Amino acid sequence: MKTNNKKNLMPNFVGIGPGKCGTTWLYNALASHPEVRMSSSKETLFFSDYFDKGLNWYQKFFPSEPTSADFKPIAVGEISNTYIFDRSVAERIATTIPAAKIIYNLRDPLERAFSHYLFLQRNAEINCTFEEAVKLRPDLLSRGKYAEHLESFHHYFDPSRRLSLFYDDLKRDPVSYANSIWEFLGVDSQLYHGDPHKRVLEAAAPRNRLLARSVVAAAALTRRLGHPQIVSKLKHSVFARLIFRPFAPGQAPKLSPDTRQSLKSFYFDDLDRLSEMTGRDVRKLWGYD
Repeated sequence: MKTNNKKNLMPNFVGIGPGKCGTTWLYNALASHPEVRMSSSKETLFFSDYFDKGLNWYQKFFPSEPTSADFKPIAVGEISNTYIFDRSVAERIATTIPAAKIIYNLRDPLERAFSHYLFLQRNAEINCTFEEAVKLRPDLLSRGKYAEHLESFHHYFDPSRRLSLFYDDLKRDPVSYANSIWEFLGVDSQLYHGDPHKRVLEAAAPRNRLLARSVVAAAALTRRLGHPQIVSKLKHSVFARLIFRPFAPGQAPKLSPDTRQSLKSFYFDDLDRLSEMTGRDVRKLWGYD
């Protein structure tokens, strides 16, 4: 029996999130480009939850290093949408992959918070109004203080190795949005034949709350045991569609204008700092004037 002595590739870019800002679209688009190779699991969580498992564990999520006769991908990467919230991740990536590039996706922080709330409702983790949820789960709002979370990444990665993406641009012009990613990674935009307009992970509700909670608990256990690739496969399987019911068009709950107005000031200072960090007037972009 032959022994495969090939080493697996290491990534040269990492998507750090945050979730509910287009990371699933990003993963799917990247996985569809022939010059890009993505981790077998969308969220390895290596640099946050599993760093102690070591590089051998991490590299198993990536393809084998090609021989001279094989095609060598230009970009190899992963996306873990909670990396942005862990203060230790930036230094770990910079130390482990010194030449790595960083991609992050940003969205109106209140819209992100509400989308996260719907996700928790879908998973039967909460059963209350959004206004009650932000009191029970303060992280729904605090995760939207992007400038605060990005400080360490801007410290360890210079501007040429950072790409800030905005969910608004994805909705407005997904083709240009995708092209900005290909340019950043140095791959040929003409080789991408995916559909950038395709929507993913629409809002949904549990068909049965008890069953949904059980599935979520099982997924969490599977991750803790070090098998995130199994969770990724199940998330997009027929099984998931049996557990969760997508909302009919126009039926998904929306953030109340009154609630939005009452919470906007929570982000003012952070948005001013974020505008300086990204070169984008995010207060104007997201209507926080």
